[in-house]
Amino acid sequence: MMFAINVYKAKRSPIGAFHGSFSKTSAPKIAGHVLQSVMRDIKLSEHGEVILGCVLQASLGQAPARQALIAAN
Repeated sequence: MMFAINVYKAKRSPIGAFHGSFSKTSAPKIAGHVLQSVMRDIKLSEHGEVILGCVLQASLGQAPARQALIAAN
């Protein structure tokens, strides 16, 4: 028997200015902090699916959503 529990939570990262304090931090690393916060809030240690959006993906490399999950451990 298989059970599925759907838990939905939304958060967003801070918005930085051009050449501001977040300019040297990659978007996936910032998203990793957001994902850690979400998992802590809902007391979840494992995930099945994560949906992540990134508006400007230039120079982030391949699969920024996967990079964010790796950054979130």
